[in-house]
Amino acid sequence: MNIIRKLFILAALGLLVGCATTPISIDSAQPVPSERQFIKLNTTDYKDGVLVYFIRDVGVTGSLGKAYLSIDSIDYAAIAPGEKISVMLSPGEHVFTVRAMESKTAPFARPRSANAFLTSGKRYLYRIGWFDGQALQIEPWPLESNLSPN
Repeated sequence: MNIIRKLFILAALGLLVGCATTPISIDSAQPVPSERQFIKLNTTDYKDGVLVYFIRDVGVTGSLGKAYLSIDSIDYAAIAPGEKISVMLSPGEHVFTVRAMESKTAPFARPRSANAFLTSGKRYLYRIGWFDGQALQIEPWPLESNLSPN
């Protein structure tokens, strides 16, 4: 096998292995800057509010763009890799959606959603990343292993 062919195969394998992103802990993630938070929710609005954390994975795939987070169909923030944001929400049903483009109708926006039923007194964590290497996704993630006790 000639050297060019070997290099091509190694490069292709490297791309396949590097397609997924890697989760990080809440403590390691940086906060989303206020200029990329589109809605400022008043956390005192909810007496029995539920704290929800969103963390964007790190990794090569999708690292040049932001993940646009919507909560109940309202744009909330643009999250870069390695960033986190927390929000206090009312207990009950919510829909969290992420997309890869600012425009909701862009051909490659590919929005993905996670339905949630939030219980008062609990805290939740959602991971945002490219888990399968094909599309930006959002999913619940174990909070216990990612959060320092307060």
